Amino acid sequence: MKKLILTAAVACGTIFSYAQTESKRVAIYKQGYYTPQCMLAERIDSIVFMKAESNVSVTLEVGDYVYDEESETGTLYMSATRSENCTAFQCTIVDAEQFDAYTEGEQAGLLEQNGGELYYEDFGEGSAFNNIDVPDGKDYYVVALAYDNWGTPCSVTKAKFTVPKIPLVGEPKVDVTFSDITYKSFKATITPNKDASSFGYLYAWKGQLLLQSEMMGGIENYLNSFIAASSKTEVSLTGDANYYEPGTEWEIGVLPKDVNNRYDGVQWFYTKTAYYGDGVTTPSVEITTPKYYMSKWTNEVGLPVYKPTLRVEITPNKGSNCYRFATWYKADYEKDPEGCIASLATDMDPNSWATSYYYNIEPSYDEYAIDPNTEIVIVAVPKATDGTWGEPVVLNYTTPEKADPAEESAKVDVRSNAVSGISAPVNKGVKSLSLTKMLSANNGRAATLPFAIRPVQKAQNGASRTLKVIDLNK
Repeated sequence: MKKLILTAAVACGTIFSYAQTESKRVAIYKQGYYTPQCMLAERIDSIVFMKAESNVSVTLEVGDYVYDEESETGTLYMSATRSENCTAFQCTIVDAEQFDAYTEGEQAGLLEQNGGELYYEDFGEGSAFNNIDVPDGKDYYVVALAYDNWGTPCSVTKAKFTVPKIPLVGEPKVDVTFSDITYKSFKATITPNKDASSFGYLYAWKGQLLLQSEMMGGIENYLNSFIAASSKTEVSLTGDANYYEPGTEWEIGVLPKDVNNRYDGVQWFYTKTAYYGDGVTTPSVEITTPKYYMSKWTNEVGLPVYKPTLRVEITPNKGSNCYRFATWYKADYEKDPEGCIASLATDMDPNSWATSYYYNIEPSYDEYAIDPNTEIVIVAVPKATDGTWGEPVVLNYTTPEKADPAEESAKVDVRSNAVSGISAPVNKGVKSLSLTKMLSANNGRAATLPFAIRPVQKAQNGASRTLKVIDLNK
């Protein structure tokens, strides 16, 4: 594994100083939007702050939800009434748990982008919304985003309704058996029963599936999404636990489905990887620097370059369950030696998304691009099987005056690390341009406000419509 030292900061400074020489932009960051709305400052004619005298909102009332077994969709009866200054509104259905995870400003932004059609009339009492296709047994909101005469997104209102749970056909279940458990992997066989037509499944370090599913509106949604694996028959998987601490628990979450593709609760299964250390010997590691040579790297434009490269090898003893290590310039290390060591002797946070390569287990190496005659400090800290960190091993080292020649005969990977720390530019696709009709009246400005060109119609009681359902996870 190759690492480049202290180059990214210089590269970023170059980028920023260049950007400041360009013409100014005005960026408007709206809640609920991932990217800002941006304009060249010299193209802004004026900015006017309007004032509305009263609230702009929509009152929602929901009635019965009726499920049709033949079409496998539902019908919701409801009404929507605009306030006096509400000209139009967007209206849709969202998962209640997903929607509540956002602030009101973020909710408005999400509805503005995904809410679809604008309605210029009230939904009268008893209006029916047909063909609602949502998972059963959950709470949902009918939500509305109100707009004023200037086309400003204003208040968000919501009304909750519940889709009753439809009984499953049979009792779909799975059974999981574990085998071939080592310190860095395990095998799991998932076997469905006769009532399970299919199942979704994922495995992770214990606790991670629930943590990651929060952005998917719950674990059931997570295991029913495109992210999860799925199968209709027995499946065997190999769980990769390498670079995680040996002797820790892992989980498999499985969501069995019946013949109608409906599901109930998640089934959980757990296993524990083996230890690597013997649990008796005091943990320790050995640090060596076997070679300093010219090695092939890749620069910011993807071309191969040769740089002086130091290889650092770490070998744990039989008492080390795992270990962590890093390399610093000596001047930086001496500013806070205790802090540097503490940054290594730190357990993986169980409440964050776990990433591999946090721990090293077997003998390993790293390579660094470092100039000759450079003082560095290499630190490694081992960890015992009881979870305690051992004594740090500290090696002060100065690179030689000259690097050895490149090992042309050796198989050398061309690394993706850019020498300047800047990634290569992404290729841009070619897009077709469309003609835009220019406004001629009033010096190119719109002569009327956005919604004034649409007549406001009266509500029709009992009207039937199809209401859009949006998934906030996509």
